[in-house]
Amino acid sequence: MSSAFVIKSARIEALSIVLKDGNVNTLNADLQTNAANLSQFQNMPFLLDVHLLPDPWGLDIKEVVRCFAACHIKIIGVRHIEADYAAKVAQYDLAFSLLSKEKEPAAVLPKTEPQAAGQTQVQQEQVERLKNQVLQLKQQLQQAEQAHAQVQALQQEVQQLKEHRQPESEQPQPKQPVQRNLPTSSPTIIMDKPVRSGQQVYAEGGDVICTALVSQGAEIIADGNIHIYAPFRGRALAGASGDKNARIFIHSMQGQLVSIAGIYRVFDKELPASLHGKSVVVSLDGGKLNITALSGIS
Repeated sequence: MSSAFVIKSARIEALSIVLKDGNVNTLNADLQTNAANLSQFQNMPFLLDVHLLPDPWGLDIKEVVRCFAACHIKIIGVRHIEADYAAKVAQYDLAFSLLSKEKEPAAVLPKTEPQAAGQTQVQQEQVERLKNQVLQLKQQLQQAEQAHAQVQALQQEVQQLKEHRQPESEQPQPKQPVQRNLPTSSPTIIMDKPVRSGQQVYAEGGDVICTALVSQGAEIIADGNIHIYAPFRGRALAGASGDKNARIFIHSMQGQLVSIAGIYRVFDKELPASLHGKSVVVSLDGGKLNITALSGIS
């Protein structure tokens, strides 16, 4: 009777995570901070390298693996310079890899032994893939820095506009009947024509309401709220004077950047299907931007 399975040699591409701090709270905080950059490594196999920890024997491996799993980082094994550590790892149904004391590799790659030309080519492709991933991370960082510089420049421009604006007391006032006990409201700008690329709309001390397309490269700025009842593909900065309670309401979200009170988010990739092209509201909660779909609005 033939066997139901056979065992053959295989090589897999894997990276290592060198753990420098075994505190679960610290690890969770770092994972949350770097969640965006880690998304490209989702469901890839990783080895957890614990040889740099001051007390690897006291590490809660189960909790650490759970923390990484919450970010879709798959830990398939643990490695250490002490062979006795294998007994601790075995309790968690993980593989164990003994790390040589002579050399600490920067990443887990197939061993460079004399191999056939085909295997060497595979290794070169793996190295190139890792180089491309590093290049992508650098490009994302550069885009984030550029967006931050744009937000700062826009805030400075808003401040300059306010400083150079003639005080109302110095402006000629038309004679008109005195009206008392009337409700006052902040100035609101209504844009019923498309805002083209390169155009900028700013409402000092008030809101902006757009009922037409906001093109890519266009900027909508308001000290108050921003309402866009049309496709939005540009940049929107609400609460430009520091109002953290400002909101951005968008009928069809396809934008490049949103910001409230200087806290911004850049969209260099398409939003999830649940938000892209949908009606959303952008708000600020404890220094973090929230983008929420508006149910019941198509």
